[in-house]
Amino acid sequence: MNSTVLLTNLTTGESVAQISPEDIRIVGAMGDSLAVTFRDALITQFSQSGRGLWPFTDVEFRGAAFPIGGDANMDGLVTIPNILSQFVPDLEGVSHGMGSKNALPDYQFNVAEIGAETEDLPQQAIELVRRIQHYVGKTLNRKWALITIVTGSEEASYDDHVII
Repeated sequence: MNSTVLLTNLTTGESVAQISPEDIRIVGAMGDSLAVTFRDALITQFSQSGRGLWPFTDVEFRGAAFPIGGDANMDGLVTIPNILSQFVPDLEGVSHGMGSKNALPDYQFNVAEIGAETEDLPQQAIELVRRIQHYVGKTLNRKWALITIVTGSEEASYDDHVII
């Protein structure tokens, strides 16, 4: 699927109940490793054997993260931005490439961090709002944003002796 779906309705929804995929113009993500990528799970799963995708590294595949990644297209990588780009080709905030939140440009609205916990969300929200206000600016009040918050996996995944 590589053709953009044409808008059938020229008006944007005025409430959450009225919006459709073509109304979303901005994507953002905050939280823990699930909003960064699946890298953490792959390394954890195979770390004892030394197998897996670049084991024993801290590579963050933000461009491949389901909530915000925009590397490839729908034919190669199913992510929320790649789905939305079928309706909105100029989606803002999409993550591309590899690296930490500070290593990639601020116009990529992924402020999630590996190892983050729920108490880290307020600071992430402040950083996300700063980025969106800086890059979207005065047109923000006319655009719908989809912000994905994924957290708790770091807190719920490990016990002293049991990996859930």
